[in-house]
Amino acid sequence: LAVDLSFAQSYVYAGESAQLKEKIENYKRMPVAPLEVRFRIKKGIRFQETDNTSVSDYVYKRDIYALLGRQRITRTLQMECDKRGVYDIEDVSMVTYSLLHEDTYRKKADTDAKIYVYAKRTNVEDVLRAGENLMGEQESDKKYLEDPFAFASIRDYTMQDPMKSINWKASAKTGDLMVNTFTSMKNEKMMIYLDVEDSGILKKEHLIEESISIAATLFQKLMSKGMEAGIAINLRDEEGKTFFYLPLSRSKSNRMLLEKRLADNWKETVVTDFEKVLEVPFKDAVPVIISKNISPQKIEKAQSLLGNRIRGIWVLPYETGEAPEVHSNNFLFVKREVDG
Repeated sequence: LAVDLSFAQSYVYAGESAQLKEKIENYKRMPVAPLEVRFRIKKGIRFQETDNTSVSDYVYKRDIYALLGRQRITRTLQMECDKRGVYDIEDVSMVTYSLLHEDTYRKKADTDAKIYVYAKRTNVEDVLRAGENLMGEQESDKKYLEDPFAFASIRDYTMQDPMKSINWKASAKTGDLMVNTFTSMKNEKMMIYLDVEDSGILKKEHLIEESISIAATLFQKLMSKGMEAGIAINLRDEEGKTFFYLPLSRSKSNRMLLEKRLADNWKETVVTDFEKVLEVPFKDAVPVIISKNISPQKIEKAQSLLGNRIRGIWVLPYETGEAPEVHSNNFLFVKREVDG
């Protein structure tokens, strides 16, 4: 007898469905009935068929089959992935009985079935609009500075054009002085600072989950637009020495590194000081702070760490009906009301 379990997908996003494929084989001529296939998986996954399913510290599944000789049965179990995380199929076993149910026979089965449930996708258009506004402010200071690498076209010479802009080859062909024109290259970069600290007596996990969703979705959107994006999170890295940090880059592989780190389940002991995270340089990018933890002191500290002349965005998830009053000359505040 053999049982094989595998997921149809390597990853899904929280709130989406997944499929678990279950294959049971009887290599003997003798039929086996009944045969119970048992396994467990962490909570956060729901099976659509609740028969033979129980939930306590884990979700336990127990399906019953009747196999003829040399028969294979394949089933697909539909699951709803409610919560981000890494989910392994654990403790797989087959149980059957003697003819008169006097004896019980058990056999363990090995499996490496695993699925990543990435952070839920959310709408970040308000954050992107705020970013465009700040980028526009940055570009307005540069619009008269021509970028020699951003060639646009050739036009007739005017008295206001510098001699160095004359295109002598084009002038020789036309018989009139012609000049090169250039455009200013738009600087589109965002550095994300994600705060996952939830150290209060009353935990607000839903606000942390919203913060994580915003950060993951924003990073994905920036990558899809071809923009440079980086992220720093007050979570210790795998070695436990410093925090998780991806520098500004257009590398698509960074997105998978971020998604997998955010899918991990972590304890409060791996959360580090957010002020250390804010010391990460962001060059000429727009800094985006995503944090539910806010106060006049924290705003002032963030301003001093980022630079008092820097303009940035602060994405602020808050409890329904508890919209905080916040003021700053340095930050555009994007407030998110989140139901508990």
